[in-house]
Amino acid sequence: MTRLFLAIPVCLLGLLTACGTVSPPSQQGVAEDPLYSPCLAWFEQMDREVYSHGVHDAQYHAIPGLPYLRTNRFLSSFDPEILEQDRYRRWFQVLLQNDQEARFVEWQNLPISVSSALTPPVDMNPREAIRKCGTILGRQLVANPRIKKHLQSSKTVPDQYSSIKRLLGLYPLTALFFRRGIEHWQERVRLGYNRPISSIPVKGALIRYRPPDSAIKKFNPDIITDPLFPMLSQKQWRVLFDRFAPIWEVDAVDANDRIGRPGWSSERIQIDTTRPEIYYLPSLSRLNEQTLLQLNYFIWFPARPKTGALDLLGGHVDGLIFRVTLNQQGRILAYDSIHSCGCYYLLFPHQFKPPARQKGWAEPVLMPQQAPVPGVNERLVIRLSHRDHQIQRLYIDQADSDGNQYTLIPYERLRNLSENKDNEKARYRSMFDAKGLVRGTQRLERWFFWPMGIRSPGAMRQWGTHAIAFIGKRHFDDARLLEPYLDN
Repeated sequence: MTRLFLAIPVCLLGLLTACGTVSPPSQQGVAEDPLYSPCLAWFEQMDREVYSHGVHDAQYHAIPGLPYLRTNRFLSSFDPEILEQDRYRRWFQVLLQNDQEARFVEWQNLPISVSSALTPPVDMNPREAIRKCGTILGRQLVANPRIKKHLQSSKTVPDQYSSIKRLLGLYPLTALFFRRGIEHWQERVRLGYNRPISSIPVKGALIRYRPPDSAIKKFNPDIITDPLFPMLSQKQWRVLFDRFAPIWEVDAVDANDRIGRPGWSSERIQIDTTRPEIYYLPSLSRLNEQTLLQLNYFIWFPARPKTGALDLLGGHVDGLIFRVTLNQQGRILAYDSIHSCGCYYLLFPHQFKPPARQKGWAEPVLMPQQAPVPGVNERLVIRLSHRDHQIQRLYIDQADSDGNQYTLIPYERLRNLSENKDNEKARYRSMFDAKGLVRGTQRLERWFFWPMGIRSPGAMRQWGTHAIAFIGKRHFDDARLLEPYLDN
């Protein structure tokens, strides 16, 4: 769903190159709302300011020519033309909601002098005005069969790999050396998981971070009425996040091994370790004809300290994403994880399924341990190493175990970190730039790993932009990433 073209040529609004006015599609007998044109003009003006000031949000992919629809890899995995009407409308509604969410994030990150001049065409606060205008604009399109046809033919989200870099970097040759390095790393990890947890060396002190003290509510699977599009409310998602929130156990040598809270300081993201926060984000995946529920937990450390001047992997800020994948009855199917750079992908399935043979050179998926499943009064413990913050083991412990209590915070907060500046500055500022990278987290490895085609390898990234394989192409938010490895 990435190249949409209407009755007359339109510019690629998302890139703001050779921009003109986006012409609305023919309404085919649908009465046009009097606010349609004012809302369209307001959105176009907002987009110009957003790109001009570099505050575009990269979490979703905007559909060129329709500035009020944004997609992701889950949505792009469906063929809109074969969806029956009710499901197509639900699918289309999520495109609208994605834009409304991202658009408000962008509006808040604009300089106050700019956002205050973007007067909504309706007498509402900006969030409600964005929702109202998005609904009006979407209503004019959802019944248009030409729009469905175009969405069907151009629904793919661009990948996070550069073919030009791979060509210039002699990818077929350099990939052979990278594959050997990957296989050596995976073998070291397997050996580490083969020894008892009691034999894992501790170089500092084991510090635990536990979820908030709250009653663990039972998930009611009856709330899911459509196995293809399970529509959970924020409150229903929160029940799941509370239920499966893990205990983090970190081998802490210094402050760089302490979980913290990101914030802006002196034009740089810093991690405040006096306030441990875990950020959560729901996502969806597909297994055959059923949709799986996914719980993503994000943690941040001040740094991965360098071991020396030539350390390619160390640098400012380090992060890790741990994901729990559930079926629609709330049963654990798998855990998987990456660092926030997209590196070190690990899969922990509850039941191992021999994967199909890897195609071509695609790097193998490392599955070092079976997923342990917590009981009613138990929690999963994630053991992390010091400095490089690698997952060393998963195990189960009592839910009421000791530790520093962390706060669960919606991931959306990272897209609007408070700035509290004067009227010339923005109210908020995203942790991520317009390409989805965290400024100042680039690593030396980018000068050596660029032939694999990934932008700034090693840098911390925003959700939706994680390439997780150097060889082949693989994304953490791919809707069918787990399908070859899971039985439902």
